[in-house]
Parts: sequence; C-alpha cells; structure tokens
Amino acid sequence: TVSLRDVNRCIKLLNWFHEILQKRGMTYKEALRRSMVLSLMTCYHSRLSNKRAGFINETFRYFKATARGEISFAGLDSSIVEKYIHEEEMFWIENINPGEGIAFNKPLRENLFLMIVCILNRIPIFVVGKPGSSKSLAIELITTNFQGEGSTNAFIRNFPAINVFSHQCSPLSTAQGIEKIFEFAIKAQSISSNMCAVVLLDEVGLAEQSPHLPLKVLHKL
Repeated sequence: TVSLRDVNRCIKLLNWFHEILQKRGMTYKEALRRSMVLSLMTCYHSRLSNKRAGFINETFRYFKATARGEISFAGLDSSIVEKYIHEEEMFWIENINPGEGIAFNKPLRENLFLMIVCILNRIPIFVVGKPGSSKSLAIELITTNFQGEGSTNAFIRNFPAINVFSHQCSPLSTAQGIEKIFEFAIKAQSISSNMCAVVLLDEVGLAEQSPHLPLKVLHKL
C-alpha cells in the first residue's frame, strides 16, 4: 500500500526538481526525466536499506512498459539512477562551504542532500543512523551555509535562511516541551518571510520511552 501523502510529496518534489534543473540549464525533457527519478528516489528509494536496486529495477521496468509522450525511460537501470542521485548530491555539495577536514562520504552526502530537499520543501524527515553517521554534521553544514541573502554562495542565496530550533528528546520528554519548541519556530517564521524555521527533535526515539506519550502531540502540529 502507498500513502496518498507520499504521492502528494512525490508530485511536489517532481515540480520542484523540474524547476531547479531547468534553472541550471537543463532542457525541458531531460529535466523532466531526472525530476521523475529524483522525486521517486527521495520519497521511496531513500527509505530502503538492502532493497534499493530491486526497487529501481521494478519501478522503471513498469515505467518503460507504460510511458507515453514526453518522457522516455529507455536505458534507465540502477547504475543510471545511482549516477543521477550522485550527481545531484555532488551539485549541492559543490555549492556549500564545508570548511576544513570534512570528507564527504556516502552517508554524509545522502543525509545532506535529503535534508536540504526536504527542508526547502517543508517535508518532514526522519534521519536514522548509528552514532558517527554524519547526521549532526549534515544539519550543521546546512544551517551554516543557508543564510538567505547573506549566504556566501550565489546559488544558495536563491533560498531562504534555515533556522533550526532543536529539542533534545529523552525518556522524560513531555508533550508540552515538544509543543513549546514548535510554538517558538512558528513565531519566528511569522516574523520573517525569508527564513525557513525547522524543528529538530534530536534522539526522537528516546521520547517513545516516555510514560507521557509526548509524540502524540505531533498529530496536531
């Protein structure tokens, strides 16, 4: 089964990627082809661990059999899709200033790319990984580089500043504490139109252990 929310997110990202890619000089048809791939990979492929190649093959096998009109999926396989993803990850990396001593390994590239895409499109994202898998580093690089008109990179200046409101979850977390951090973010967002307020629930899994059931409050936020 597929959630209709996922379908809506996929369509939203398809339009966003298509616009961004055309602004970077890509033709309408090539941008549409890549946008279809990137939106599907962002919404579905990124959630999988050891079944990504199978997802790609099955998805585009169906598309090749049914596609009509604007887009041709001829020749698309897992290697081409991985190439599209890698090129898009590297594009965003090349437009930020990482500072010294940072190696962009695969977890960092993926975390950075998916966080940027989801934040700019106001799509909730769960980033799951073991300690040391670059989750905190990715959000730090984003907030450092996305400064709105004050960003050092000309391309990044096209996007709003990203302001993170962090809440450290624990087995003692309460719904009131989580709701309060959202209220701070909403108030900050209402003051500035060229800013994207982001709520970061750090170690959100610990809040599931709380007897207060604090995560239920997210349904109404």
